[in-house]
Amino acid sequence: MCMAFEKICIFKPNTSRPANSERYIICKWLKEDIKDIADYMFEVNEKLGKYSSTTSDADIVEVVPLEVLKENEEFYDYIVTSNDKLGTNQIIHLDKIRVFAQNTNLHEEKQSDIRKECLALWKVPDKARSAPPRCEPGIAYKQLMQGENLSYINNSPGPLTPNLLKKLDRIFDYHCVVCGETKIPPSLFIGLGKSNIYQYDPNSSKWLKLELVLELPANTLFYGELIQELKGESRAQRRISALHIIDAIFLGGNDVRNFHFLKRMQLSEKLAKAVAKPSRSDYVPFRVKQIWNLPNIEEIFDRLAMRVVKNSHVPRLCFDLGDGRHIIATGLLIFKTTADPWMTAFSKTNQKLYLFNTKKNISIFEKLEECNANFKSCYSGRILWNWERGVRLIEEQDIKCDSSLVHGETIANFVRHLCNKMTGR
Repeated sequence: MCMAFEKICIFKPNTSRPANSERYIICKWLKEDIKDIADYMFEVNEKLGKYSSTTSDADIVEVVPLEVLKENEEFYDYIVTSNDKLGTNQIIHLDKIRVFAQNTNLHEEKQSDIRKECLALWKVPDKARSAPPRCEPGIAYKQLMQGENLSYINNSPGPLTPNLLKKLDRIFDYHCVVCGETKIPPSLFIGLGKSNIYQYDPNSSKWLKLELVLELPANTLFYGELIQELKGESRAQRRISALHIIDAIFLGGNDVRNFHFLKRMQLSEKLAKAVAKPSRSDYVPFRVKQIWNLPNIEEIFDRLAMRVVKNSHVPRLCFDLGDGRHIIATGLLIFKTTADPWMTAFSKTNQKLYLFNTKKNISIFEKLEECNANFKSCYSGRILWNWERGVRLIEEQDIKCDSSLVHGETIANFVRHLCNKMTGR
């Protein structure tokens, strides 16, 4: 570390047991050109993890050879002096602990003074911890969305019809997610800290408290669905409640509304990983919906199948989530993720996507903020392709097709034709 940082300090708490190796290294001012050191330490860390997770007798007992350490006299003297000082301090303070343990009437007056000085230095308020004040979800929601007209939240998604399908000709501008069978259609969820999680019911215009074993950071607001994931087959099949994020507004108090849809989902993925507790079997899974660009819609069809579902007399259309999990699929939500007047097109010369301004006739390859469709735009313009009775998606479905509805083959041919036309294939 002394080769990677300008200053280092080895610290061992006064009350740390002398027999153990507990020690902390504090580093200051990272130097440049230390990639070799970082790579070496990463490799050492990987091997440590490997040895600790197996029954191997091998272990790492040396990172830098002793003769190399001794060659650097200044560093070697520092280590020896540091060890001597730490040992002396520990003898004094451990003896002090012994005296205080034998006489419970003794009181260390300096401790409170040091505490106050530390809090002042760190600019931390000197007050006792208390539970945060309870806030109503409706009030918290308005505080987060302050200054924004919220009337659009109650708007239902537009239905995908054969006529509307023709208007989705800018296929690279659209992303989609698969929806499942739910009691309440996809709606807003708000986390007020810990297990205080509420779902907005558009039918009653009320926030409903969710009785879930799940914790989310305060000021988390997103669009999602509470769904039943299925695992296993026939009688051994289990239903697991899971909360799926479709789009994000605030994540732990961070406003992500104006980021690109894909960026919002990437940040949501980070949050989902942070709050996950895979060792807890009672903990409700918190996941991010898998996203597809509209040109890749046939990949969705490949993961659809008719399955026997417990307590159902007929096979149901299910979507494979991976890891042996699937959901009863009910439709596809489609979002336009590029803001007008921009559109995403394909450059035949450069063989990659670019952004085109339809008003100014400007083409750019780099992504600008103004090209991003924010949450409000994505939510307001969302389209629902409802996989209702009469919609045929895969050959396994034994149904009579309704010619007035959009079918899997219809949209696949539409997308394939436009892709070939735009890419010149």
